[in-house]
Amino acid sequence: MTKIALKNGEKALQKKRYVDAIVAFESVLKSSPKNVSAHVGLASCYAQLNKWLEALNAILNALGYGNYQQKELVLFIKILDACQLNSYVEPIESALKVAIKSKWLEGSAAIHLTNQLFIKYHKTLSHPVTCISEEIESMYRDESLHIIIERKTTSSFPLEQILLLGRKEMLRCAVNNQDISHYVPFVAALACQNLLNHNLYHTSDEELTLLNQLNENKNSLLKVLMQLCYVDFQGAIEIWQENKILIIDSNLTSLIDDLTLYEKVIDAANKKINSIQITDHTSQTVQSFYAENPYPKFKSINVSTITINDMRLQLGQKTLAAPNALIAGCGTGLQALEMAFSNPTALITAIDLSPTSLAYGELKAEQLGLTNIQFKLLDILEVDSLEQTFDFIMCTGVLHHMNSPQAGLNALSSVLKSDGSMIIGLYSKLARKELKEMQSDAISYLNMGVEQITKKDVILWRANLTEEQKAKVRYQRHDCFNINGIMDCLFHPQQAEFSPIEIQALLDRAKMTFNQMAVSGFCRVTYQKEMQSFPPPNGVETLAYWHEFEIQNPDFFKGMINFFITQ
Repeated sequence: MTKIALKNGEKALQKKRYVDAIVAFESVLKSSPKNVSAHVGLASCYAQLNKWLEALNAILNALGYGNYQQKELVLFIKILDACQLNSYVEPIESALKVAIKSKWLEGSAAIHLTNQLFIKYHKTLSHPVTCISEEIESMYRDESLHIIIERKTTSSFPLEQILLLGRKEMLRCAVNNQDISHYVPFVAALACQNLLNHNLYHTSDEELTLLNQLNENKNSLLKVLMQLCYVDFQGAIEIWQENKILIIDSNLTSLIDDLTLYEKVIDAANKKINSIQITDHTSQTVQSFYAENPYPKFKSINVSTITINDMRLQLGQKTLAAPNALIAGCGTGLQALEMAFSNPTALITAIDLSPTSLAYGELKAEQLGLTNIQFKLLDILEVDSLEQTFDFIMCTGVLHHMNSPQAGLNALSSVLKSDGSMIIGLYSKLARKELKEMQSDAISYLNMGVEQITKKDVILWRANLTEEQKAKVRYQRHDCFNINGIMDCLFHPQQAEFSPIEIQALLDRAKMTFNQMAVSGFCRVTYQKEMQSFPPPNGVETLAYWHEFEIQNPDFFKGMINFFITQ
C-alpha cells in the first residue's frame, strides 16, 4: 500500500494536482513516518503552493531521515531562498553546516547560515560591545561563526567589534602563555577573514606592543596563527612559506587551503605579468591599481539558475545550443565562474588587464572543476585580437574605468554577433552621491588629497569612524568591509559616471539599441511598486523614461545602472 500511495503522490505532483499529492504523501507517512521520498514530495507540493513554512518543515524531516543527501539539500536551499525566515531554528543551522560543504551550495548556504547566526545572537549583535560577555565567549567557540568568517567577508560592525575584541584577548593570552587551545579554531578562522578582507583591521599601539612580545616567544602554532590575524597579504604569504610544515600539521583545512591558493595566485600572476603589452596610458594605470587591489575578493560563488538563453528569451531572441559568451573585464572571475556553471554548454571567454585577478579566477575555476571557461590577459581595446564574435557579452563595472568608455563600447560592439546581446553596467551620477560623501569624510579626516591616500591611511580612517557614521547605510555596504573594496569604490584612479540620458548618447554613437534594464531582486520589487504611480509611456522602457524615474528615485541605481543592449 505504501508503494502505491507514494506512486500516486508522485503522479499527482507531476500533473500539478498538489492537494491530491499532499493527501497521498501524508497517507504514506501514517504507516511509514520516516519515508524520505514522501517528505520530499510534501516539501515540493507545499513549495508550489507557496506554503513555505510547511515546505521547510517537510524538507527538514527528509534531510534528517535521509542523512542529508545532495538532492534534498538543493531543495532545502531553494525553499530557504523563498521563505525569508526570520527566526532561529537549530535543525536549519545543522542542515546548513552540511550544505556548506558542497562547492555548489556553499555560497547560498553561507548567506543563510549568517542569517541564522545573527538571529541566534541577536541581543549581542544589536548594539556595539566593549567587553567580552559569556555569550560572546560562546560565539568564539561556535562552529557556525568559524564557518562564516572563514568563507565570507564580515559585513557587520557589531560582529567586527566582537572579532576585534577576541583578537586582542587571544593575543594577550598567547603572550602570557595561557592555554587557549580550545580557541584555536576561532583564531584560525579569524586568520582566514584577515586574508579575505586584506588586513582591513587597524592594529592599536597596545596590540603592537603585544605582537613584539609575542615574537620573542618560541615558535608555536598559536604564535603563527596570531601573526596571521595581523599581517598584510604579503606578510601572510611569507609566514606561510616559513611555517608551512607547522601549519599543515595543524589540520586547519580552511586556512591551509586559502594559503595554498593565494601562494599559487602570486606565482601564476608573476608568470603572466610580462605576457601583455598595454599601450593605453589609462589601461596601464588601471592594471597597476588592480595588481595592488584584486577585486572582488571571494571564496565561494552564488550559483544562479538564470542562463544566457533565459536572457535571450527575455529579449525576444532565439535560444542557442552552445552560446559563445564574453566576460569583458572579469576581475577575479566571480561573474565568469557563475556563468560557466549556469551555462554548461556555453563557451565562456573571460578577459582582464590584471594578472593577479586573472590568476585568481583561473585557479578558482580549476578548484571548482569548470572546464568551459578560458581566461585571457587582454585589454578590451584589443578584443578583436581574439578573432571571435560572441552571442552574449557581459561588461559590468568596467567601461567607466576606461579613458574612453565610448572606445570600449565600440570595441565590444564590433565583436557582438548581429543577433547577439550585451549587458552593460555603468556608475550612476545620482546614486554615487553617497560615495562622494564618504570620500569627502576620508579626505577631511586624513587631511590629504585623494592621490596621496594609501591603504594604511584608509585603515586608520575606518578604525576611527564614529558610531553615527557606522549607522549610516552607505558605511554598511559590503565593499566597506574589504580594503580592496574600499579602494575600488572610493579611491579608484580612473572612473566616470553617467545619467541614463548620457548612456543613450553613448549607445547612439556605438549604433547600439537599449532594450531594458537588468533589474532584479529587491530593486525589481521597488521598481514595480513605483511603476504603478509612474508607468513608462505606452508600457515601453526607454532611457529617457529611466532618467525621469531616477530623478524621482535617486538611490535606485546604488550598485550600477545595468542594462541590456543589442545591435
